[in-house]
Amino acid sequence: LDWNEVLDHRQCSFVMGNPPFAGTRVMTKAQKMDIKMIFGNKWNSANSLDYVACWYKKSSEYISGTGIRCAFVSTNSICQGEQVPALWKPLFNDYGIHIDFAYRTFIWNSEANDVAKVHCVIVGFSQARNNRKKKLFDGDKKYLVETIDGYLCDAPSVFVERKEKPLCAVPEIYLGCTFNDNNNLILSENEKDAFLSKYPMLQKYIRPYIMGKDFISRRHRYCFWLKDADLSLISHCTELKNRISAVRDFRLSCKNPDTVETAKTPTIPSMLRYYATKDYVDYLAIPKVSSSRREYIPIDIMSGEVVAGDKIFLMPNADYYSFGIISSSIHMIWIKKYCGRLKSDFSYSSKLVYNTFPWPEPSDKQIKQIEETARNITQIRDTYSDVSLANLYDPLLMPYELRKAHEANDEVVLEAYGLKTGVSEQEILNTLLEMYQKYSLKQ
Repeated sequence: LDWNEVLDHRQCSFVMGNPPFAGTRVMTKAQKMDIKMIFGNKWNSANSLDYVACWYKKSSEYISGTGIRCAFVSTNSICQGEQVPALWKPLFNDYGIHIDFAYRTFIWNSEANDVAKVHCVIVGFSQARNNRKKKLFDGDKKYLVETIDGYLCDAPSVFVERKEKPLCAVPEIYLGCTFNDNNNLILSENEKDAFLSKYPMLQKYIRPYIMGKDFISRRHRYCFWLKDADLSLISHCTELKNRISAVRDFRLSCKNPDTVETAKTPTIPSMLRYYATKDYVDYLAIPKVSSSRREYIPIDIMSGEVVAGDKIFLMPNADYYSFGIISSSIHMIWIKKYCGRLKSDFSYSSKLVYNTFPWPEPSDKQIKQIEETARNITQIRDTYSDVSLANLYDPLLMPYELRKAHEANDEVVLEAYGLKTGVSEQEILNTLLEMYQKYSLKQ
């Protein structure tokens, strides 16, 4: 509808509401048609937006040239990750919108039984210009700030957009492989032992395997790795052939035509990615999803023997300098602002977080210092080899010496950025944004 047919905008003072919550992956066909109708073909990345974005677009058009103020309860994803430049950049630049107040992420608790908790924000916006401070609410705290950006932060409106390659001259990272096998190529330790007791000659085709939860718990599973296997040897193993047949049948039953196509090669993961051409190289493992309670995302250097699944990002030929930078609180500040979220958990991204992150330009001395502090983190963690990373990085349980090791690493990383210990998160973020803009101009 044209909202003016309901109420002429010259008679309206406020627009407020709680539009339907529907993420990009769960929208109905009709809702997707609505997105297309509202945003048209010229609005970049509209297909990545949640359904609630339609109300922001229509409101911005409705209030044009007026002092009308708007506010919506919304899914928090519209203020995270790739949806921010997709929605807020054109609203700010083309419609003259600015955010007057915002409530950062909170959980909407329903009184109904068995209703999933929804993570929401409230965003108040208008075109009205005044010199009043903006109000930013975070839990029980209220802040008066000069500006609120599309990420609901007190910061200049710099929109960080996904990049196919790293902003700086640093190693690329890759998502691990996707099996799409209905767990027929994946084995628990007991299943692995039982299988090898019957077919010991196939041991070289079974490798350790990790997904995100395996990595955080420090307990890997196993997988059949048949990429370059001797097929004549496999042909004598009925149990393995049955598993391979089940993989084929499962892929054939999938709706995705790309997955169906991989039924022709059921002995290997449906998406090899990095493993398509390379293998057996030690790598830095970064979990794709990590609890937002952690002050640091736990990463680790893994043996190339361990196959990474698609809940792990891997940096091949990992070095301690990269470990130190990625493990630092400076990188965490970038993660907290620009990564997407899975409910409230961090959802790391190669294109939106890693590839956009501005690395420092350190001296040789500073590189050696960061390598030393990073190595010290791993050595301290090795003394807790029987403790999960979940417990080691729980803010309440984190061992004192591990925390001190991370703080020492933070100090030398800050120095590499030309910053002093004790500088605020906002000052660090401002420095990173200046570097991001400078590096982007060079590309």
